[in-house]
Amino acid sequence: MPRNRLWIKKELRVLGVIQVMNSMFINMLGVLWRFFFLSQLTVLSTIYIPLALLLGYPFWSPFWYLVSGVLAILAERRRTRFMMSYLIIMNSFSSCLAVLGLLLLSVELGAATFSFKAPIWQMRSAKMLSEYLFLFTALQLFVASVATRWAVQAKRSRFIQERSSRLYRTSR
Repeated sequence: MPRNRLWIKKELRVLGVIQVMNSMFINMLGVLWRFFFLSQLTVLSTIYIPLALLLGYPFWSPFWYLVSGVLAILAERRRTRFMMSYLIIMNSFSSCLAVLGLLLLSVELGAATFSFKAPIWQMRSAKMLSEYLFLFTALQLFVASVATRWAVQAKRSRFIQERSSRLYRTSR
């Protein structure tokens, strides 16, 4: 193995693929949600207003999740210190976005639970879409946290390896 390559788990590529697929699921949920919301506006007098949809969370967050997934796949192939740094930064940012999304969806689901007195099927299905988005966002947080942890361990192991080799050379 060349000296500039880092040790990283091969499962990092699988985590990257999960992040890419998760970003597609979140984006498709947003598209379905938008269609549902626009059709609800024309048919119903009572409207379930999704806070996350109005703020555009299912449309701008999948882009960053996709970038983190692609970087995880690339970092497993090209194991350099710079790729690990980029992976740590993007997955940390992705984790922060996921926490923000979870808080946003928690507020929305809490408000939706108390505002439905006699829920009709349209409101139930809209709430169910919010719950699915919550689950996929929680999955993204978990995967990004694991990928960040593995990348940090890889950088640390390289640092310890370089330091011990320098100490060994100076002690001879």
